[in-house]
Amino acid sequence: MSTTVQPATSTATTPLPDQHDPVQALQSLTSGIVIEEWDTSTLDERLRDGFLGHYLQRKDGARFLVFPLGQDIEQRLAAARTLLTEAGVTA
Repeated sequence: MSTTVQPATSTATTPLPDQHDPVQALQSLTSGIVIEEWDTSTLDERLRDGFLGHYLQRKDGARFLVFPLGQDIEQRLAAARTLLTEAGVTA
């Protein structure tokens, strides 16, 4: 008995919609959270160079993510994921 094996087709290189777009991923991740950008140029250099973002939830329930002005979108997405995970925020 002979069996012919056909090569597998793969879509691994074809991104799924929204899966690899950092702008849409950030929008989805931060739905319901106010995004603020701060000009960090006046901060002490030690703070300025290390400031990747900050998460805050006020007593009234309002939620904020603050990022440096002009931050790279990939870095911002990574920071948002880390900050929200550390704060225990779920979708």
